[in-house]
Amino acid sequence: MAAKVHAPLPPEAYSAKTIAIVNHTGTQAVTDRAYEELQKWGRFMVVSDPAQADLVMVVGLNSKTIGATGQSYGSTVQITENRVYDFTTAFFLRAQQEPLFSETERASLFRKSATKRCVDDLRKRLEELANKP
Repeated sequence: MAAKVHAPLPPEAYSAKTIAIVNHTGTQAVTDRAYEELQKWGRFMVVSDPAQADLVMVVGLNSKTIGATGQSYGSTVQITENRVYDFTTAFFLRAQQEPLFSETERASLFRKSATKRCVDDLRKRLEELANKP
């Protein structure tokens, strides 16, 4: 199977030195995981102020109902919704309105962290150009 080919990112992305994490999920663990993955990579200094960062990583969470089941208990009916959760991660250059790229990952108990996969994808995209002959 051939490797996935990506369009090159803007030159500013390759020279970026700092990154900020903006978490709209309401879950601190997402910020912690993103910080952990960025620290392991060692490519960026993580800063707290997005206005001071070369790149900004924005993580959001969407949920939707994909079905429901009901159970009757005499005159009481209990409805259980079946929900799915999608993490959307977008990477922005400083002062840009459109992301460099974004990804939506379905949250799952059986898969590795969506945050980790998104940081890994940023890494692959930035390193593609460096590895070209």
